[in-house]
Amino acid sequence: MEKSKREKILDSTLKMFVVNGFEGSPTSKIAKNAEVATGTLFHYFKTKEELINVLYLEIKSQLIENMKMGIEELPTIRQKIEAMWENAVRWGIRNPAGNKFFAMFGSSPYITKLTREQGFQGFGFAMQIMQAGQEQDILKDVPLEILLEMTGGIIHSSTNYFMNNPEQFENAEFRQKVFLLYWDSIKR
Repeated sequence: MEKSKREKILDSTLKMFVVNGFEGSPTSKIAKNAEVATGTLFHYFKTKEELINVLYLEIKSQLIENMKMGIEELPTIRQKIEAMWENAVRWGIRNPAGNKFFAMFGSSPYITKLTREQGFQGFGFAMQIMQAGQEQDILKDVPLEILLEMTGGIIHSSTNYFMNNPEQFENAEFRQKVFLLYWDSIKR
């Protein structure tokens, strides 16, 4: 199935932004890379700022959907959190451009407060699991937002390590040790 023009623009934007940054990626080059006219780009996205915010939400949505995979069937809070961590790391390894995009633009002033709030809302499922973990005295009693922020930081660090050492990710015993670094930081 051929990608839509919108998808081609987003793909081109991602590739250009992770290589050249925001300022180094003019919309004319993004459009050319996507094999669309610049006017077509602006038909879908009114400004370059809108483009980066839409891209942020698109990539965040992909990550969230991957993090959710298979967690509902798991019986314990720890198993659910481990699955979320592993799913997220696996997604990052398979999507190096998306992973790099978050590293580069996760705290960027180009991403609006509204966009950040919209992206954060997608993690409601994780917040519910962590809240249940706190209510059951499994997780530390700190604001849920800090637990989620820590998760993001540790997922990013774990992903980067495993991207550079892919054989280690396939080693279940070693992968478990890395997960335990995270788990030990949030459990009571």
